[in-house]
Amino acid sequence: MSSNPSRRDPYDALPYVSMPITYSQPALLAAQAHLRGIDAPPAETASVLEIGAASGGNIIPLAVRYPRAHFHGVDLAAAHVEIGRRSITELGLSNVTLEQGDIVDADFGGRHFDYIICHGVFSWAPPEAQRAILKVCADTLSDKGIAAISYNVFPGWHVRNVIRDICLEHTRKGGPPRSQVAAVRALLKGIAEASSDNDPYGAIVRAEAARLSARPASYILGELLAVYNQPFHIREVISQAGDHGLAYLGEADLMSSVPEYFAPMAAQRIRATAGSSPIAVEQYADMFSGRTFRRSLFTHAECRAQPPSPTPLLSLHITANPRAQATDAAVEPALAAVHEMLTKQYPASVAVADLVAAAGQAVLPALYEMVARGRASVSTVPVALGLADQSRPVLWRVARADAATGQPWVTNLLHAPVLLNPLLRALGPLMDGAKTRDQLVSALEAALRSGALSETDLPRIENGGAANRLASTVDRLVAHCARNGLLAP
Repeated sequence: MSSNPSRRDPYDALPYVSMPITYSQPALLAAQAHLRGIDAPPAETASVLEIGAASGGNIIPLAVRYPRAHFHGVDLAAAHVEIGRRSITELGLSNVTLEQGDIVDADFGGRHFDYIICHGVFSWAPPEAQRAILKVCADTLSDKGIAAISYNVFPGWHVRNVIRDICLEHTRKGGPPRSQVAAVRALLKGIAEASSDNDPYGAIVRAEAARLSARPASYILGELLAVYNQPFHIREVISQAGDHGLAYLGEADLMSSVPEYFAPMAAQRIRATAGSSPIAVEQYADMFSGRTFRRSLFTHAECRAQPPSPTPLLSLHITANPRAQATDAAVEPALAAVHEMLTKQYPASVAVADLVAAAGQAVLPALYEMVARGRASVSTVPVALGLADQSRPVLWRVARADAATGQPWVTNLLHAPVLLNPLLRALGPLMDGAKTRDQLVSALEAALRSGALSETDLPRIENGGAANRLASTVDRLVAHCARNGLLAP
């Protein structure tokens, strides 16, 4: 793939924060395909392409988890690729590659991919790149392969276009990316503070200013200051994909695909207005809900999908937060029988077949309801995790590497970011399975003596002397890692 010098990427000056994208895991994409009657390729041995891979924060952890799969990332920014290649080398990986280049010039030499991920790129690329993305998906996607493409959608995004217009006008004279971001943050804050509580315009700016205050500079650069940010009506994206021989499969989570779960108050009106057309249902769902963003799945047009149903769950694995389970158990008594099994394993997964074997076939529709309401996730691959009782705690190696870099988060075995607290930053790189808890206590004591940690970084523990406090702190840290899916089994 060649690099187009006319398409310099602003992220070379301000690299994008490259993080795990939970929904893009091949095992989760495969599960969504299974729910719709398509036998997608096995995630464990899949060939995966990510378009706009940045520095590999999404596919590098997946490459560690699935050593028999192969991952390839493409990004326009040379700075991203350089950072990612260093991470690949440090982790000693041979099943993941990053390439710098323009997708418009893509030539994959006849390679095919079981899964193609294109997150945060399609709306933000010029029209020729959008066409190239769809062409690459059509030409290189394997039989029954799945492409996941995210993009901004109308009519909801019209509201955010107000903020984008403010940002573009305020920075029309240009300048360094970081200075532009700082300028628009200050302006939006000023407008928000000066607006009336009764003014709809002020309410829009206040809400967006608050939302953006927690977003990194690279997000503002890409979302609000980029040359391109083209939202679409969903019917337009489905039509363009169809022109390339691709069929819309649904959204990347079941809840977003079914109005009764995504917009329950409006579902009846949506279907009455849309009539019998599935595409019209999707379009009116966006109109009634005001949603601004979609994560859509596509496959080859000849793959005949079915409406999602409970039966395919039997071949999948489910993970559910205990709080969501308790809520559903109160509503659906059938779930009470499986609540204990799910809670005991959380955040690891449980085979749906095992739950049905333990509680009976009647529990299957209730589990499907949990997934459809977004209170549980399903995967074609089980998620196994370490427990809090490890005598020699093992933080999985991507999290150890993340902690050593000092970045604000670590990636867990559920492919989600976990905020990095000072204790985890100091002790995480040492939790390699070779050190006992007593040795970690000694390391904690040394960190306090050297000033790397302060007393305020330790949790408040009543009773007990200093030694007990340090030991309890290590125990709490290990338990925190277990609860957040950071410990290797």
